[in-house]
Amino acid sequence: MNNKIELTEINSENKGSLISNIKIDGFHSTKMISQLSFSRGNKTAIHIFNNAKQAAAYFANPKLPLSSSKILCLGKVQSGKTAFFISSIALAFDNGFDLCVIFGGTKNALLDQTFERLEKDFYNNEKVRVALLKSVAPLQIKQWINEGLKVILVVLKNVSSLNSNLYEANTILGDYAKIPTIIIDDESDEHTPGAPLLKSKNPRAGITHDVIDEIIQIFSNVTMMFVTATPQANLLLSTIDSLTPDYAVLIEAGDDYTGGDAFHDISSNKHVVEIADTDDFRASIPESFKQAYAFFLIATSVMHFRKNNEQFSMLVHPSGLTRVHRNVVEKMTEGLDDYKVVLKEKNHPAHNEYKRFLLETYTNNFSQDFNFDDIFLVLTSKLDHYKVYEYNTTIEGKRSIEERNYDKNIKYKIFVGGNMLGRGVTLPNLCVTYMYRDAKVSAIDTLYQRARWMGYKKKYFDICRVYMTKDLKEKFIAIADSERDLWVSLNEFLATQIDLKAFTRIFTLPHEKLMLTRKTVSKTIVLERVKPGYTYDRSLAFRQGDVELNNVVLEDFLRKYGSSGKIISFSTSGTQNHLLIEARFTDIYNDFLFNYNFPRNSKIGPLTFRKIYSQVIDGTLEDEINVVVMRYPEGQYRSTNFQGTTLMELPQGYDSGSGYPGDKHLVFNKNSMQLQIHMVYVNKETKDIIPLLAFDNPMTSHTIRYATGDAFYDNI
Repeated sequence: MNNKIELTEINSENKGSLISNIKIDGFHSTKMISQLSFSRGNKTAIHIFNNAKQAAAYFANPKLPLSSSKILCLGKVQSGKTAFFISSIALAFDNGFDLCVIFGGTKNALLDQTFERLEKDFYNNEKVRVALLKSVAPLQIKQWINEGLKVILVVLKNVSSLNSNLYEANTILGDYAKIPTIIIDDESDEHTPGAPLLKSKNPRAGITHDVIDEIIQIFSNVTMMFVTATPQANLLLSTIDSLTPDYAVLIEAGDDYTGGDAFHDISSNKHVVEIADTDDFRASIPESFKQAYAFFLIATSVMHFRKNNEQFSMLVHPSGLTRVHRNVVEKMTEGLDDYKVVLKEKNHPAHNEYKRFLLETYTNNFSQDFNFDDIFLVLTSKLDHYKVYEYNTTIEGKRSIEERNYDKNIKYKIFVGGNMLGRGVTLPNLCVTYMYRDAKVSAIDTLYQRARWMGYKKKYFDICRVYMTKDLKEKFIAIADSERDLWVSLNEFLATQIDLKAFTRIFTLPHEKLMLTRKTVSKTIVLERVKPGYTYDRSLAFRQGDVELNNVVLEDFLRKYGSSGKIISFSTSGTQNHLLIEARFTDIYNDFLFNYNFPRNSKIGPLTFRKIYSQVIDGTLEDEINVVVMRYPEGQYRSTNFQGTTLMELPQGYDSGSGYPGDKHLVFNKNSMQLQIHMVYVNKETKDIIPLLAFDNPMTSHTIRYATGDAFYDNI
């Protein structure tokens, strides 16, 4: 597997003059906090506004005759980016801006969802008017502004014809060129960065980029906010491009957020269930889907006993083809009808078989907090509250979407679709996802946007499941690692600098079937790094006597270095205690790694550390490392596969109950390599220790300087 870093050129030019003395307690901000406190609680409202204040620090100064600012706003998937930019609009209105234009995505479903949120959150504000550009007369806009009202116009990011939304905006907005304006580009990585490399072959490629650029140029005073969870295309756009961001803010998720670290930390995460590559709906409903279906039925019934009467959703991603959606919807509806008939009739020949299958699902997947017969009784009484919806652009799909909006009595909704159920769409309390559609090579930004299962789910996280193929599961683990690297590097950069053009565009690609974004956005340089990110061994295929020898090596190591280390507790329960030793890499290599005998099919092996040793000697890497003896001194139990040749998993994942971040996410000195020594035992009675290693080679400032020559990429 090749692990790559991708780089693009940068330009440190910085444009625009920023607003000073941000007003944070004005009329519009006060109204917004009041509305958010009412709908989400005071703590959440304050958290959202604290994020919005970050963006306000980079607003262009509306008092200057000419001023512009472009801000990249990076949040995580389903983490509350809409609430963030709506709050940012309120702050903008209090600080001299009179007009807001929102590019509400490329699909009507997302546009309508955004419009509804705006109407809801500005409901208590009589001084703001919200309108769809396609539905409001230009004279009405002018009248509102003349009356001293603030105006929000929502536009579909569409250039399919000269009458489409962006072209219309380009025509109408010319009348408001002198009005200080804030533009929000929701899902800004989609189409906005353009495709300049295709223009010679396809004259329509990149038109969205060009029209948005023309709209920005209309205004003498404008702030542009690029909002996204997957900024690869925005960052890989040439830094001399007109739409490259000047600044960046990280939109921190709230405490109850469950994202990539919660679902995709390790391959054995119980919330992600592996299905076979052959599980499709061509001939019949696959067995794995029957299990997912049964899980959803049981899960929603369990929530009834927890006194949670909210709506819950299930999402099925079978294909990008609408004819496949129709086939799946028909089969699923038939399956739901079968449940209604069979479960309600105790004398039905299949009744006991269906009930036994549901009991098995309950026993294998849920804590036994409630009596199954009670669960079953509730389930059978509520079967009319479940319905399957087709979610696409066909006539049937559009009709189904309308039904979804009006079916108020349907509490448990199952959505079947493709691209329309991707980026930006929020489904109420999505708890079960079934997904097997994927390309051979996936763009990180496109694939990660399909992760609708992430969000604020801690109160029902135990009933959340994602069913996907092994290949998809591995890709999402890799993407979650890549996201972590990007957030760490951006956070470190923003602590010292503000001009985003000076940020070195370096990303990790820890999977050979992933690419950062569509290749048309930017031409990149590729560098190889030695085992970037967190890598670990699970193999127990040691040669005879190696385990015993490794224990002696470990004892010698602890005898020499143990006294210089310190024990750190990482959990509130006191169960996650690790011994941290800070040392020089060359010393650890000579005193431990050189003597350690790796398993035969090791992922890291002696060659990895030999390469790193040579890079430390020649100055490519700094001579420092954190060694962490995990769960010291008791060690840890790990189960094995049936043959006893491989651990089911080595690292322990995130634990919300004890606050443990997970073995992968232990951060000490962010610029140092980290070697974890796991003292594993597979027999709970004898507790015979098997030392196994995990290694984290982070993207460090030293590595970046070495690779880029302080950002002079033409010297590589």
